[in-house]
Amino acid sequence: MASLPITTPKAFAASSPPSTVCGKAAAAPRLAALVLLAALAGCFGPSADQLLEKARTDLQTEDYASAGIAARNLLKDQPESAAGRYLLGRALYSAGDLAGAEIELERAGRFGHPPAELLPALAELRLAQRRPQDVAQDYKDTKLPDAAATARLRALVAQAYRQLDLPAEAAQAASQAVALAPGLPQAQAVHARVLADRGDTGAAVLLAEALVAQSADAAEGWTLLADLRATEDPAAAAEAYRRALSLRRRMPEAHFGLVRALIAQQDLDGAAQQVQAMRRALPPLPSVSYMEALVTFLQGDLARTAELTDDIIKRSQDDPAVMTLAGMARARLGQGVRAEALLGQAVSLAPRWVQPRVELAGLQVAEHPRRALETLQPLLGEAQEAGADADAWRIAGQAHARLGDFRAADDAFSRAQALQPDAAGLRVQQAKSLIARGEAAAGLRLLQNTAAQRDDITLDMTLVAAHMRRGEQAAALRVLDAAAAKRPDDAMPPYLRGLVLLQQGQRDAARQAFEQSLTKDADLRAAIDALATLDMDAGQLAAARQRYEAYLKRHPKSGLAMTSLAEITLRTGGRAGEVKTWLDRSVQADPLDAGNWLAVLRLQQGLGDRAALLARAQAANAALPEQPSLMLALANAQLSNAETLQAAATLRRLVQLRPQLAPAHLQLAVAHGLAGDLSSARAPMARALELEPDDPTVLRGAIAVALSDPATEQRAAQALAIARTVQRRHPQAALGWQLEAEVHQRLGEQPAAIAAWQRALAQRDAPPQVAVALHQALGAAGRAADARQLEARHLAAQPTDALFLTYLAQAAERDGEPAVAERMYRRALALRQDDPLLMNNLAALLTDKQPAQAVALAERAVSRAPGHPALLDTLARALAQQGSYDRAAQVQTQAMEFAPGQPLFRLNLARIHAAQGQKDKARQALQGLGGAGVPEPVREQAAQLLRELGG
Repeated sequence: MASLPITTPKAFAASSPPSTVCGKAAAAPRLAALVLLAALAGCFGPSADQLLEKARTDLQTEDYASAGIAARNLLKDQPESAAGRYLLGRALYSAGDLAGAEIELERAGRFGHPPAELLPALAELRLAQRRPQDVAQDYKDTKLPDAAATARLRALVAQAYRQLDLPAEAAQAASQAVALAPGLPQAQAVHARVLADRGDTGAAVLLAEALVAQSADAAEGWTLLADLRATEDPAAAAEAYRRALSLRRRMPEAHFGLVRALIAQQDLDGAAQQVQAMRRALPPLPSVSYMEALVTFLQGDLARTAELTDDIIKRSQDDPAVMTLAGMARARLGQGVRAEALLGQAVSLAPRWVQPRVELAGLQVAEHPRRALETLQPLLGEAQEAGADADAWRIAGQAHARLGDFRAADDAFSRAQALQPDAAGLRVQQAKSLIARGEAAAGLRLLQNTAAQRDDITLDMTLVAAHMRRGEQAAALRVLDAAAAKRPDDAMPPYLRGLVLLQQGQRDAARQAFEQSLTKDADLRAAIDALATLDMDAGQLAAARQRYEAYLKRHPKSGLAMTSLAEITLRTGGRAGEVKTWLDRSVQADPLDAGNWLAVLRLQQGLGDRAALLARAQAANAALPEQPSLMLALANAQLSNAETLQAAATLRRLVQLRPQLAPAHLQLAVAHGLAGDLSSARAPMARALELEPDDPTVLRGAIAVALSDPATEQRAAQALAIARTVQRRHPQAALGWQLEAEVHQRLGEQPAAIAAWQRALAQRDAPPQVAVALHQALGAAGRAADARQLEARHLAAQPTDALFLTYLAQAAERDGEPAVAERMYRRALALRQDDPLLMNNLAALLTDKQPAQAVALAERAVSRAPGHPALLDTLARALAQQGSYDRAAQVQTQAMEFAPGQPLFRLNLARIHAAQGQKDKARQALQGLGGAGVPEPVREQAAQLLRELGG
């Protein structure tokens, strides 16, 4: 097991014994001479200088309690002694009382203690308090009168930058420290650590060896040398740590390092003995308890680990290492809810750490596979930076398999086996190689034999994913039958069988398989979700609701179940307020589930209220700060509310947290562009292009930025260069020619655009949008005959291109050819029978002449896309045309609820009321439609209707 990072949180300060207070001796006739002499002796104790010297000496000999006592005795008579306050602060710091140390060091500063000694002490304290940003900001440019003091401060600044993960700044500060004081051990040590951070461990070791050679009694040098050797040679590291402790027996870093080195050598008894030695040598620091908890965990004493970590959490600030260890212990004790909460806190505190993410995803994958993938995403997307982890890919494979994405599962399992091939894993990897070389039969046979020899659901999933990727559903089903025979009580084989059958289009058989999985595990959420989806697709919304209501009775705190009920409420025609109530309950029940928050935000967006969406996104980020997917959702909500500056601030923070996240850089560029700051948009767009050079959205964004250049020739060249780079990289792909055509079109170069569109359409992977764009370009150029020829050729070659048919229908509608438009819409709808927008467009076309058909189509559209205000508006108009005014008014009101800022919907409601003769209601609906914020056409039509109403 990898060792965990250690911090040194706040500990309780050593208390001082009462001291003698001198005063005037009372004249008492019967007072014995001995008592008088004793009282007088108390008034002639150590002088202030002697107390100062004693405090300094005690600090050097690591007798922190005595140093504190000496400093306190001095301060009784000289409370404004800057030196006394400084020494007391150092004594408290060394004893682990960081809060007390801060108070005393700040007092020392107010009383005039020399900055050359005080500022490095304050910087060291703030690092221990985990405030590296304060050290970097306050001291990066500070110059002290003494070069050595400045060097010490620069070394601490370098350490702050290391903690902030700013390697360039750390290297610069370390170099400055060495230049100021080449012989200073602290400067040399941090310089060596910066080299090690860069991967130059050899040079770092040479520096450490030189440091101990020039100063053999420098405990810091031996600890540095041990840290650098710990991974490659833990035995040698242990000896170096012991050498450091022989020089400074109370050096926490050396104690912790020695325990870790013994663990690395699997000497758990020795590690336990060292923990006890550490307890005798050090104050009762939480970090000492942590090391004991780590050893007890490795020894299998999980109850003791949980007890120790609970105590640490109660008395210290949040520490991700402690949270991780506590969560791992609770998970193995079967306390899943508590474990997930602890590991979630660890991930929030240390988003770059691998171990807590893997542990958390392992807990989530069975019931919440999407949540597990969300947890793992930083590791899977940035494996080279975050540290590739076989367990992460293995869990991701299980999650993808549970979600029915067998291609992604196959990829993930392959990555896991390549990173950590055990005996069975080697055979699986060998089988994969055989399949890749075209020897599929031999490879799959080896996989089957391996799976048969081991009762391991992961291996079965691997084999199923391999078969599914090759389109061999029957073979995959045979594997699952064998798995079910090996594990008759396991719900996973029948659940996976349902997914395979679903991909074959066998919905009834899939339903039976999912139901069978629930007989083995009634709470398997994935199976419940799959069955509810089948219910909703079949229009059986009541059955879907009953499934989630039953689950919610068993699990009343399930936020995802409440979110699902919100969606069902929306799909059954519920009002926006009902949906909102379910969403509120969902996030209140489970505020720490990022996946649930994203589902809630998706539904909230469907409600059409942009202000409410922003409020919801802000609440999500307050509950889970610095969660990348939620930060991206917040930025999008801010942009939709025209809060471009706030969105840019959110995205700048996100790219600091996740510099490899291309969508964050892209959205930051968009935010700058919308704010009119095109110069600031260039850097994030360039970074997004560097990260995702083949992503069409990123490429189009980069072209848009290039075209913003005021120099016409330069902007054209830059934009075309991007398109032609894609053409060179992918000469057989349509994308590069699409991009070139779009550039020429933006520049008004119509003949060049048409030529590029034609080249794009000639490629085998040309998407349907290319034919649409070429047809539009030909029409815009006045080449109607060529457009008609293209239309005939394309429909003959691609008769199932529903997008092209929809485009032709819309064009015919604009040109006043309703019969042609209806024919094209019906052809497209025959190909896409469940497309709500096609249903809506055809319903709108038929409203005047065939209102009954229009109502039927509009109702189907609304059932497929519930809560969509434009679809509700179409249905309301069709109902009104049919004469169903009451229902029309009800549906139109619902459309207004989902889009409260849309004045056209209020105008349409007024028209419905007017048509049914309810003039007062019509006038009430028209109120406010004459304001300046209302579009002019709506204002004019509202005024005309008001005149017709006699108002």
